[in-house]
Amino acid sequence: MTEPHTPIAPVRRSHFQNEHSRRGAVVVPNDKLASDTITNASIRNRETFAEITVPVPLAADLGAVVDGLREEPAPERDARVFVSALDAGALVTVRAAVGSTDVAEQLEKDMRLRAHRRLRALGVSK
Repeated sequence: MTEPHTPIAPVRRSHFQNEHSRRGAVVVPNDKLASDTITNASIRNRETFAEITVPVPLAADLGAVVDGLREEPAPERDARVFVSALDAGALVTVRAAVGSTDVAEQLEKDMRLRAHRRLRALGVSK
């Protein structure tokens, strides 16, 4: 007994569309998918962020901690400081936009030291 043979038509292109797209689908030849790097030019924000997360005891005054970390003298502008979790303890996140991953790595090191210094000054320890 022989199995039925179904011919398979080669797919020559792929269609991509996200639900927010107003211009319709993007059509990419499959040979490009396999051989080239495809860059999504619709991504307008290419910012890199330096980010640290600081554990803080739930008994601490979280408002004072957030305010204290916001006031810490720092070279980054527009740093965001917020409580990012409330589980067994609180997590406070400090995030700042930077120009590159190298700058982000160095800034994160500096931010950790400044955050530690500020928390000690506030009398907060874990």
